[in-house]
Amino acid sequence: AVSYVVKSVITLAKFAFSGSGTVTQLQVKRIGVSADADLSNVYLFNGDTRLTDAASVGGSSLITFNNPSGLFTVSGSMTVSVVAEIPLNTSAGKTIGAQLTSFTVASGTPAVVAISGNLITTSNVGNDLAYTSFGTVTPTGGTYDPAVDTEVFRSNVTVNNRNMTMSRMIIRNIGTIQQADLNNFRLRVDGVQVAQTQAMDASGYVTFSFSPVTLKAGTRTFSVLADIINGSSRTFQFQIRNVADVNFIDSQYTVTTAPTGTLPFGSAAANTINSGTMTIVKATNSTSGNVTDGTSDVTLAKYTVTAYGEAQKIETVTVGATS
Repeated sequence: AVSYVVKSVITLAKFAFSGSGTVTQLQVKRIGVSADADLSNVYLFNGDTRLTDAASVGGSSLITFNNPSGLFTVSGSMTVSVVAEIPLNTSAGKTIGAQLTSFTVASGTPAVVAISGNLITTSNVGNDLAYTSFGTVTPTGGTYDPAVDTEVFRSNVTVNNRNMTMSRMIIRNIGTIQQADLNNFRLRVDGVQVAQTQAMDASGYVTFSFSPVTLKAGTRTFSVLADIINGSSRTFQFQIRNVADVNFIDSQYTVTTAPTGTLPFGSAAANTINSGTMTIVKATNSTSGNVTDGTSDVTLAKYTVTAYGEAQKIETVTVGATS
């Protein structure tokens, strides 16, 4: 028999905020007939966007999220989900939930509340859950010319037991590139594009959120392409940092199971962007056909000049003509 460890990643509660302001601290309490150890890591999400790093259950069963710069900003309305990892050794028959106990808006005093989500009953199906594992991630330690369609993340993902579905994947750059250096990120599964997002955020995260796709049991190839438009001499290194950043769902039990293995899943060494390059091509709207004899300021041709990797200065242009 094959032995493996599978965690479930579940949404404990969703809380709707309305108004205008930036929340800097939020506190929730574990409720139900269960123990604090039944929650290993807890996160806040807005839809498929993770708002916080993992927090653990502290004293009095409280989970505290704090960021003086702001956990999230509400302008109108916003739904915040409390998402938690449930360890393998959690026994069946327990009840777990989350209660919002307080939140603080910037420059304000804490608002004390008691809003509870529904209680969720735990179950344990042993080794029957479908699960995934990431293989070696590439590229790692390479050098790359600035260019479009550069593969910045690739891994063979093994889907075990049965088919699974997936609708979210978040990768983070821990290299030295800046936010605007790479853009046009595309996620492909077995060569088929399933999601696209234009840019990573200020913290280096690239979030793919998409309609659920089926991952057939077996080995699936995950690949992320991006356009390198700046960043010469800087580095990129993309990793999956948290198990909650991918939502693999068992197609029969319809529960999310975390990928097995040791985090982070990503390239082991940074990849360096080479010095800038430039391309010059005839523009699609370049003049064609006849021109009128005896006239001045006639456009004879148009060219598109594209700089990759860094800003570049053109000092001399030599033009030749044939007739």
